[in-house]
Amino acid sequence: MKSAATYEPYTEWVKQESGRFDKNGRAIGKPRRVIKWEWGEKHQKAFDGLKRAIVENAVFGGSEHLQYHLATDASKTGMGGVLFQLVGCDPGTLASPSNRSSMRVIMFISKRFTDAETRYTTTEKEALAVVRCLAEVRWLVLGAEHPTIVYTDHFALITLLKHDDAHGRIGKWQVKLAEYDFISKKNHLHPVHQTHLMHWKIRIQTDVQDARSLVSCVLMSS
Repeated sequence: MKSAATYEPYTEWVKQESGRFDKNGRAIGKPRRVIKWEWGEKHQKAFDGLKRAIVENAVFGGSEHLQYHLATDASKTGMGGVLFQLVGCDPGTLASPSNRSSMRVIMFISKRFTDAETRYTTTEKEALAVVRCLAEVRWLVLGAEHPTIVYTDHFALITLLKHDDAHGRIGKWQVKLAEYDFISKKNHLHPVHQTHLMHWKIRIQTDVQDARSLVSCVLMSS
């Protein structure tokens, strides 16, 4: 009995890490996948490049005089976004691959969907991403000098956001969005999955180019 008591905390930890279990020990949730861990010279080089890009140039506090840009996206399991500004560009300038050197990231946003939210339609997931991302940056964009430009790659959502006659969940979310001054636009950036959540590949300097190999390794291992 003493030996069994010694291993009890360990068995409880295993249950929590491998999935949710009922009182009889049967799994009722999705177990976590076991990923083979590899870390070599190329991984370290990419990681160091990513750190330099973030510390030196990729993230800054933002300027109240520049226009805010918010790119959002959703996957099957979660949503994410990035708030950024275009330094040296006039208000109304849309983000594109041609002006990536002007992008300055302010904030990354990510959240995993609940079990119920994973069963939403694609349009509802994309709309929820916009609602949640705007809620996260509300303290910055509300009352800003210029309208916030919101990017989404879901064209149907852009059409819905321009009308006030939507029904269901999107209709309720439109009420929440009414307080924001924003313009919805088609996303011309290239989204990339990272740890199962959507973030944008914003290359601020050449160091981020090296960091792509790290992202690719993460994707391949998952």
